[in-house]
Amino acid sequence: MTNNLIPVTSSIPPLTLPEDIFFAGLVAAGFAISFNVPKKMLWACILCGMVGHGARWLCIQSSPGIIWGNLIASTTVGLMTMYFSRRFHAPSAAIAFGAVVGMIPGMFVFEACSGLIQIVSVGAKASLPLVANTLATATKAILMTLGLSLGLALPTLVLFYKDQE
Repeated sequence: MTNNLIPVTSSIPPLTLPEDIFFAGLVAAGFAISFNVPKKMLWACILCGMVGHGARWLCIQSSPGIIWGNLIASTTVGLMTMYFSRRFHAPSAAIAFGAVVGMIPGMFVFEACSGLIQIVSVGAKASLPLVANTLATATKAILMTLGLSLGLALPTLVLFYKDQE
């Protein structure tokens, strides 16, 4: 609306591990409270969010990176929520959503959409770096989202089929 362009790539300094874990706990608590998770389960939502974000942070800081980090973190959360869902006799989604919502790649989607708008407004004169960065950012967002859903589903699928044998 204002014709101010938002860069497709940005450099935001990363949080430290304690900061990431603390804020992940707040996000998990906020979503759990807003979705009326029972008070007795609130601590489990917070714990899953904190452990998940801690695992993701470690992956980002080491070689797996953010895409694999989302998969590893959401698989960890999926395993934890399976345990807590059986303990509290509640659906695992009640615990899992708040735990992984902070890992949804909103910033990447926003940057990719901004790049697409810039490409559309310029048309065929769009620069190669703009197109490449937009494509890379959109791909990263898609793979991160896929990692979240796959990671949450894997423990249930593997352990469910194991229980059926």
